[in-house]
Amino acid sequence: MIKAWIHKETGLPCFYLDGPDAGASVNDGDRLVNPAGTGGQATAFCDPLAPPGVATTYTVGTRRVTLTRRGEGYAITSLDSRQRAVVSYIGDDAREYETRATATDINARRAPVIRWAGVAAAYTGKLELLAYSEESARLERILEAREPVIAIHSHDACDLPDCDIPAVRVLAVTHATSQRTGRRDRVRRQWTLDYRQIDLDEARALVGNIPVATWGAWDARSKWQGRSYADLLREFAGMP
Repeated sequence: MIKAWIHKETGLPCFYLDGPDAGASVNDGDRLVNPAGTGGQATAFCDPLAPPGVATTYTVGTRRVTLTRRGEGYAITSLDSRQRAVVSYIGDDAREYETRATATDINARRAPVIRWAGVAAAYTGKLELLAYSEESARLERILEAREPVIAIHSHDACDLPDCDIPAVRVLAVTHATSQRTGRRDRVRRQWTLDYRQIDLDEARALVGNIPVATWGAWDARSKWQGRSYADLLREFAGMP
């Protein structure tokens, strides 16, 4: 049995695999969301790296399903997307690229000998954004967790038709500053996040499988004793 839907709280594409399909792989063509398993036990997971506002076609075993991530167009989220701060991006998306080229001077040559590393370094950059007080507080909590974050930039909501900012980036924030803006009717802070980019293939390993509903939600409600996990998914995540 394969079920695919949009989580009613997080807006993420979700999957429930059971029976003969419990070990099915899930991918979107370029990216593996869930590797093939041996089957048997039912699994349920979300895709936090799905681009927002864009229809994504997934191959689930032998089936194909199309889902569109719902939610805010611009946000910084935790790796599991359960914590998210809605933001407005400003600035010019400044990035720096290190080619890992090493120059060595040799007596018999006027020009140096250049050697490059096997691969270029991941780029570094600076995110500049605005967040109102409640969202700013959420952003602080996300940063205090000291783990990579996901930066969401919706191409569906962006004014530039040829926007070159990735819709989803996994970033390691190395330094952050914030200050109050001059707005007088509502508290708003301007943030600057220095980051190092994390390759999406590596991010997949960091993210792992994101549960559709946590066992904490189960334990917090005694009424769920004696009921199935599938019941919990229907109630809290909107599984059909």
